[in-house]
Amino acid sequence: MAFSVGDVVAGRYEVLESLGQRPLGWLYRAREREIGVEVALWVIGAAMLPDEPARTAFLGKLGRARALSHPNLVRVFGVYPTADEVVIAAQWAPGQTLYARAQEKPLSPDE
Repeated sequence: MAFSVGDVVAGRYEVLESLGQRPLGWLYRAREREIGVEVALWVIGAAMLPDEPARTAFLGKLGRARALSHPNLVRVFGVYPTADEVVIAAQWAPGQTLYARAQEKPLSPDE
């Protein structure tokens, strides 16, 4: 499912911008309506979750990812499965991807 600017997802996230389709699905920048924090919304479609075992395994991994907290990890705030897709609300991390940064010059151990 594609969302539009202004749509409210999972009753709490207002879509601010569509960042387009990525290999795993659609990516959006959104705002949590109660406290105003910006988040990334990933919409993982049925093509990435072709059957119930794959979906169950994916949701299990997401559940474990929600428990992780580290300065070098994007935090997962919420997971919202529907019949056709899974919406993931995660920490908004503006800037380039790690892959793009690594292509510019080699990363030092401190980076």
